[in-house]
Amino acid sequence: MTTIKGRAKRWVNRATFPGSTDYWERRYATGGTSGAGSYGAIAEAKAAFLNRFVAEQQVQSVIEFGCGDGNQLALADYPRYTGLDVSRTAVAQCLTRFGADPTKSFAWYDPQHWRMPAVRAELAISLDVVLHLVEDHLLAQYLRAMSDAADQWMVFFTEDRQTSPGDAHVKYRNVGDWSTMLVGWRLAHTERGPRIPPSDADFFVFSRAQT
Repeated sequence: MTTIKGRAKRWVNRATFPGSTDYWERRYATGGTSGAGSYGAIAEAKAAFLNRFVAEQQVQSVIEFGCGDGNQLALADYPRYTGLDVSRTAVAQCLTRFGADPTKSFAWYDPQHWRMPAVRAELAISLDVVLHLVEDHLLAQYLRAMSDAADQWMVFFTEDRQTSPGDAHVKYRNVGDWSTMLVGWRLAHTERGPRIPPSDADFFVFSRAQT
């Protein structure tokens, strides 16, 4: 049962929340990480699925919207990779960490001024990002940017549920609701995630609809 103290704490958290973009910049700038989902067994499970998918579909290029601190990327096996993030600090960290790897590049993603990117890829991926886009307009911009950048595939790792937890930077969403914004795409495959606490996320694979 939710206590009055618990409700008050959630209200304070949301009242002081600076917005999704500022939250992640401040988090990385003050020494924070991409979170539990990018480390340990969850990260390994995500990497196993994506590396297998890239190999089976013979994907030659991947673009990630929300590369974070790069810890998840360290487990990836992609022929060519572009990482984007709303945090300039996270991008700088990745440039430092992977700067010697010519197959990887990074850039700052500004949702307010994003246009169809010059850099495209066969596959666009989004790992534990949708649930952190608490503002509806940012979610719409994000999905549009991903669909513009992907030539053939999109893979989302996210939780398919509609709840509002206490953390101000988290808002769960039903995939069926936001997937309607992906015009020209179809949900081709859903695969159950590893169910390793604290994650209940699954893999949602979208492919371009045949014209």
